Amino acid sequence: MFFNYVQLIFSSLVSSLPLLLVWLAGAGLAIGRWKRHPQVSKLALTGFLVLILQIMLSTAWVTLSSYWHFETGMTAQFTYAADIAVNLAFISLRLAGFVLIVLAVFQGRRGAHSGAAQVSAEAAS
Repeated sequence: MFFNYVQLIFSSLVSSLPLLLVWLAGAGLAIGRWKRHPQVSKLALTGFLVLILQIMLSTAWVTLSSYWHFETGMTAQFTYAADIAVNLAFISLRLAGFVLIVLAVFQGRRGAHSGAAQVSAEAAS
């Protein structure tokens, strides 16, 4: 029976692997640009870490809810109600992650426009 749960965890992670790789790459980029734009990087990194956490918790939940249902004899009605509540929490986590990333994307960057303004001023002269 243990093998079935390992297989369930593995299949759940494999199906989430493309998104997990994107979130890990985003976190890496945020860390790489930390010195240049610390505030933006902090928001982006937090958002990506929240999304990574959501994938991991979701994978754990799939396994745990299967265990509850099949091993402990929990009723389908209870597992269904718990599934709805937990999925609402996962939706909230995903929403929080995306909000942080959108805030990072549209956050003003110090000195971002100074070079463009200088070029425009020189061109006007």
